[in-house]
Amino acid sequence: MDRRHASLAEIFENFQRLHENCKPACIARKCGRGTCSISKVPSQARCLDCDKCQVFASGAGKKPDFILLYLQEDPAESLWFIVEMKSRAGHVSDIVEQLQAGADTIQADQRFAFEGAPRHLRPGVLHERGIHAADLQALSRKRISFGGKQWPVRVSRCPIPFADLLT
Repeated sequence: MDRRHASLAEIFENFQRLHENCKPACIARKCGRGTCSISKVPSQARCLDCDKCQVFASGAGKKPDFILLYLQEDPAESLWFIVEMKSRAGHVSDIVEQLQAGADTIQADQRFAFEGAPRHLRPGVLHERGIHAADLQALSRKRISFGGKQWPVRVSRCPIPFADLLT
């Protein structure tokens, strides 16, 4: 199926079908942990809770909190978002490893290899109070490898509206 001929609904349906074995369902209605959340998620986005996804079920490795699929009619504007939510301080290297694990999984696992899948990435850390300013600065200087490119880590306070992730 060619992306120019597949509707966004068909692409979302294919994505959901690839994750139908996740029990409980990993495609979440809400993207959030505690009081840290992404609000106003538009209809052209889907939120995958990595804690519920069978892709990460082995428990052996690192994983981000959420992977969001954001589709646009123009494939160049479609994105994967990899999101780690932090309510307290954590090691910068651990957070980067969690984000990189998400990017590596998207590239390697067939459940993310569907017609019309995005080729662009936005890794991000959403935080509440409790993370040191120096750690936040260090995170914002980090890069995540995906699709042969290095993508900068975006650091933002939460809660945050989805539209702010796009800027």
